[in-house]
Amino acid sequence: MCQPQSWLIFDVGRKMNAMWVGIVVVLVSCLVGAVLALRRGTPTFKREHDASPPLDPANPLVRDLCDDLRTLEALPISSNEERAKWYAEASRFRTKLRGEYAPIYDSLPHELEHYLSDADIRAKEPAYAENQKRQLAALFVS
Repeated sequence: MCQPQSWLIFDVGRKMNAMWVGIVVVLVSCLVGAVLALRRGTPTFKREHDASPPLDPANPLVRDLCDDLRTLEALPISSNEERAKWYAEASRFRTKLRGEYAPIYDSLPHELEHYLSDADIRAKEPAYAENQKRQLAALFVS
């Protein structure tokens, strides 16, 4: 009297197959993503399309840029007013980047753009501030 209905078994089997297909799709996607990430290599400070030579510390433009960055770095960013002044100075510096420093701009690390945009984060997160300070110091050495 109680016979299993064949359509019910088929329906369960179809759901199990769909589940396995979904799992396989996710695994293949992860594998493809991992392979592509490995092919790109380790991220560097330089833009990938950048073929410019490294910064020459003897170049007067590089020295001037480092002086301007040191001046910017010395400005306080604790209060909202201080950060507003800092961002105003950073805006002037960006104008110089596009003008006076344009010949060396492509040799600068991309993190410089983050430094110019992230004073509010540096004010709130000491670890982030220390990381950006180290990256900036590396620019001063080069």
